[in-house]
Amino acid sequence: MKVWLGIGVLVFLALAYVARSGRPGTAPRNMDALPLPAGTVHAKPLLSGWEKAAIDQLARQLPKTHRLCPQVRLLDMLSVRDGNRARWRTTCNRLGSKSVDFAVIDQAGRVTLVVELNDSSHDRPERRHRDKLVRAALDQAGIPLAVFRPGQPLDLAPWRGLDRETGSVAAYRPSKPYRSSLRA
Repeated sequence: MKVWLGIGVLVFLALAYVARSGRPGTAPRNMDALPLPAGTVHAKPLLSGWEKAAIDQLARQLPKTHRLCPQVRLLDMLSVRDGNRARWRTTCNRLGSKSVDFAVIDQAGRVTLVVELNDSSHDRPERRHRDKLVRAALDQAGIPLAVFRPGQPLDLAPWRGLDRETGSVAAYRPSKPYRSSLRA
């Protein structure tokens, strides 16, 4: 009897401890328990000078049915599907911190073109590796990539269809059929 009472008390204390401290992996009940040090977070411009200049030039070239979205994370436009959980997690981790300068979306919100502005920082080995990873992910998803260097005209003509009779811009057409998933 005393043994069962002792076990009961231990179980009660363990449950009380878990309830008070929260389960591992969950946010604390009191968010003030994790304050940000004063003066450590500051607003900054979303776009660089070149990106600010480019956004208007690029947007003017789009059909009225399309929109230009700046600074889009890869995992906001791609879906990773893999039956192997470890490989899925690795792929998500590799792509999760990567973003592109601009994504062109159609009326349905599908990404039809990605635009990257590659300055000299993209000549560094780690940036070249990142660019290859981004290109491979977009290729798998069937999303075309337009890359521009400084001084190069920001001309989207190679990535769009042109109706020769009316001269109007047709919808963007990926080089491959659009697929909403990325397979690792």
